[in-house]
Amino acid sequence: MNASARMAASLCIAMSFSAGCSTVRTMTKDDSVNRASSSEKPDATSLKGTVELNATPEDLNRAIPEAMADLQMTYIRTRKDGSVLQIDGKTADQRNVSVTIRPGLGNSRFSSRIGWFGDTLLSNALAERVGIRAGLLPPKPIPDVPPSSPDPNPLFSRSAVSDEVMFRDIVDAQNRDRVIP
Repeated sequence: MNASARMAASLCIAMSFSAGCSTVRTMTKDDSVNRASSSEKPDATSLKGTVELNATPEDLNRAIPEAMADLQMTYIRTRKDGSVLQIDGKTADQRNVSVTIRPGLGNSRFSSRIGWFGDTLLSNALAERVGIRAGLLPPKPIPDVPPSSPDPNPLFSRSAVSDEVMFRDIVDAQNRDRVIP
C-alpha cells in the first residue's frame, strides 16, 4: 500500500470518528415546563446550533416576522427552495439575518445566522421568540434591548499586535535615510 493510499485511509477513519459541528435541541411545551420547574438557566452551548420545533414550517413562517419585530429586526422576505424556507432580515445595527426552516417528520428544524460571523445570544433569543410566537413556549416579556454579542472576527483581531509595536524596529533603526535595505 503506497503512502497516498494510507493517508487517504487514515483521513477517512479520522473523519468517521469526528463529532459534528452543531447540536440539535428539541423545543416543546414539556421542555419549557421542565426548565421552569428545575430553575436552571440553560447555558449558551445548549442552545447553540439548530433547534427542532414541534410545529409546521407554515406556522413558523407566520411566527418569524413577529419574533423579528420583538427583537427590533426588520423582516425583508421569505424565499422557498423546494420544501426549505429561507427568511431574510436585518438587525437594528444593519447586520444580515438569515433564518432557515427545514421540514421534518412532525417537526421543523430552525437555524439562524446573524451577521458575518454569527451572534450566538441573538440567535438564541430569536429561536426562543419564535417558539413563544408559535405557541410552543409560555409567554415572556419582550426585552427592551435585544441581547447581542457578535462573535469575534477571525480574520482581523482587535487584540492583535498594534502597528506601533509591530514596526518599532523599523522606526528605531539607525539608518532610515537609506533607500536600499
